[in-house]
Amino acid sequence: MKKTTRDALLTGGVVCLLVLGAFSGYRYFTGGLERLPQSVCSGSVDREVVTAALPAVRKAEEGSRTRPPGGRWIFTCYVHTSGGSIISGEVEITDVTPEQWYSHYKDRGEGVPLKTKKGPLQILSVAENQATLYVPCKPTKSTSPKAQAFITDARTIGKTRATGKELRQAIADFAYGITRHAFDLNKCRGADSLPADLSGTY
Repeated sequence: MKKTTRDALLTGGVVCLLVLGAFSGYRYFTGGLERLPQSVCSGSVDREVVTAALPAVRKAEEGSRTRPPGGRWIFTCYVHTSGGSIISGEVEITDVTPEQWYSHYKDRGEGVPLKTKKGPLQILSVAENQATLYVPCKPTKSTSPKAQAFITDARTIGKTRATGKELRQAIADFAYGITRHAFDLNKCRGADSLPADLSGTY
């Protein structure tokens, strides 16, 4: 092999190693969200929803919790990142009316809240980084004579990747994921009337 050819191959190999090393380093410092499970919080929310909302980070962790029997039923979900950004939400079963729900949340954010409805589900984006959902739910084991519903509250804290309508959509998608999960856990009647997803809401 000629010296010039050998030198060219060696140079090309070194360049490839440098590029690969730089890419691996970049992935180490920015691939934290991509290393999360494909669905976070007990399978309730697609990872893509989280990556749409939060910025690239070195490390991220997710978790969920269901409040045990004996008190008001609550399901919580969170993703915390090493950069300090958070997306989280809670679903709570309650007997408040839609009017009470709206009155409670409508002034929680800045500007005019954006309200819409899909089937039995009511969606209120109180700010671009916070949304709340209201949907009737009658658990199959419930003996309460009162009407019951799920109220979901979700938000981001800290820096976000998306802004404006894109962030509102990501928060609504996150909130709906944990709401559907709660619906399934409680075996609520009327699940077939819920929308498949909230795409195109904002």
